[in-house]
Amino acid sequence: MFLISAKVEFFKSINTPQTVQIDEEVTVLVGMNEAGKTVFLKALEKSNDAQGLAKFHPVSDYPRKEYAKYQKQHNEHPAVATVLTYRLTDDEIGDLNTELHTELSTDFTFSVTHLYDNAIRISITVDEQPVLNTLIAKSSLGSDAKKVLATAKKLSDIPKLLADVSPTEDDKLFLADIEKRIDATSENWNSRVVDREVWEWLKPRIPQFLYFSDYDILPSKINIPD
Repeated sequence: MFLISAKVEFFKSINTPQTVQIDEEVTVLVGMNEAGKTVFLKALEKSNDAQGLAKFHPVSDYPRKEYAKYQKQHNEHPAVATVLTYRLTDDEIGDLNTELHTELSTDFTFSVTHLYDNAIRISITVDEQPVLNTLIAKSSLGSDAKKVLATAKKLSDIPKLLADVSPTEDDKLFLADIEKRIDATSENWNSRVVDREVWEWLKPRIPQFLYFSDYDILPSKINIPD
């Protein structure tokens, strides 16, 4: 999986949103001292620190001149720190489609928005129809159930559509499995079961960041003339 775009909104000296497109091989940040190169990299680190230590802190990270105004809204409406967009490799797309029965194209991307309370928002859009088609085709549903489910557009439609069907034992097992998947989808996902399941597949594969620099490896004592 590749990071293809990084947007830093409000972080330390960055007080207007800045977006950098990331090359697959090398991306170079060039600028004068105090231009914000390190600040940009630190924002990436705090978004998904490989060591699990770096977090966003409004007092130390939010642009100082705007902090007094911002702190009044922080608890209820935490600001966006970064928006990171990712693209999968062809092999990952193939594995994901095979495991979840999706039909994602090779240009599929998704974004993760990181907030100042260290919560995240996921931007994923997946067509559930291929998943539904495969699910129904591989099931042992009765003919009545299959007929009403032909109109389903998403997995969360299934319980309502089956409510008026006299269920077979296979129908009951099928419905129980679907309800379990729906119950595992929190309100934040707005009944988008497949979107959540795709996210659960993606989450452990997202690249992490490790920030280091010459300053980090200086010994505790140095000889100035040397």
